Amino acid sequence: MNKKNNTLKQDDFYPHLLRAFTYEKNVIGVPMNASTLLLYSNMNALKSVGVTEPPKTIDELAEVTKKLKSMDGKNGFNSEIARYQLVNFVVSQSDKNFVGDNEGGRASRMTKYVMGEDGSLDKFLTEWKKVIDTGNYKFTEDNANEEFSTGLNSMVLLSSARLGAIKKLVGDSFEWKTSFIPKVSKNDTSGASIGGSSLVLYSHDDANRLSAAWDFISYATSPKVQAEWSKATGYIPVNIHTEKLPEMMKFYEENPNYKVALEQMKNASPMSQEPFDLVNWEVNDIIKDVMKRFAQGNISKDEAKDEIIKKSNDALSEYNRVNN
Repeated sequence: MNKKNNTLKQDDFYPHLLRAFTYEKNVIGVPMNASTLLLYSNMNALKSVGVTEPPKTIDELAEVTKKLKSMDGKNGFNSEIARYQLVNFVVSQSDKNFVGDNEGGRASRMTKYVMGEDGSLDKFLTEWKKVIDTGNYKFTEDNANEEFSTGLNSMVLLSSARLGAIKKLVGDSFEWKTSFIPKVSKNDTSGASIGGSSLVLYSHDDANRLSAAWDFISYATSPKVQAEWSKATGYIPVNIHTEKLPEMMKFYEENPNYKVALEQMKNASPMSQEPFDLVNWEVNDIIKDVMKRFAQGNISKDEAKDEIIKKSNDALSEYNRVNN
C-alpha cells in the first residue's frame, strides 16, 4: 500500500475502516464490505401512534415500543441481542469503553473481557430491561427482512447490508426510514462500530500473483466500483472519494436511507470497534443464550451480566492457554 507507484493509498480509506482491520498499529486487511447496525422503522406504524421520528435512545425505543402495543398482532420492535449487537451498545458509550483489554485486543492480544468492569455492560442491561418490560419486544430473529417488510415488526435492528433487500421487499407498500442505533444514554459519544470484512494478501513467494492480487484489490476498492457495490447492497463505500462522485451524490439524494450508515460511521469514534477476541463464535452463542433467558425473565440483570463475563472469560482464557 505504501509503495511509491501504487494508485491505492491508506489515505483513500476512512480512518474508522482502517482501524477496523488494524492490529498492533499494522493494517492487516484492506476494507471491502463495511457496514453498521441501523434502526429500521416503519414510519406509517410510528405515525399511527403519534411518533414522527425514530427513537434516538434505548429509553425512547422502549417508549415507542410500548405505544405500538395498540397495533394488535404486530410486534413493536424486533432484535436478537448477540455478540455484535451487544458490542455496539458497549463501545458506543465512549471512546474509552472497550469490550476487552488492550483496546479490545488491537494494541496486543486480548486477555480478558472488561465490559463488566467499566460499567458499560451493566448500563446497557439496565436500559434494555425497559425494552423487555414493554411486552411488545420480539427477542428472536426468524425472518427479519420479511417480517419488517410485511409490517409484522414495526422497528428492527439490522445491518446496513440489508438495505438492498429491504428496499426491494417493501417497495412502495409503506414509508420506512433508517436511523442511527439508539444510544444507551443520551450523553453517549462514541457511535456504532464497523461490521463486515476485508481483503487480505498472502505472498506465497510469488511476486506475479501478489501483483495481480493487488491489482484486483485496487479495482474492487476504487471509487466507481465501490459506488456500484454500495448502491446494490447498502454496504458503506470504503473509498473516501466515492461519496463525492456525482452519481453517488444523486443516489443519496434519491435514497437517503442509504447514507445513514455512512454518516453514522463518520460521526463515530475510530476507537469504536469490535474486539479481536479470537473466540467470537463461542462468545456469540454465550451472549445469545444469556440474553434470551434475560428477555424471558428467567434470570436477573446481575445474573445475566455475571454469566456473560464469566463464560466469555473462561472461553478466552482457554483459547489463550492452548495457543500460548
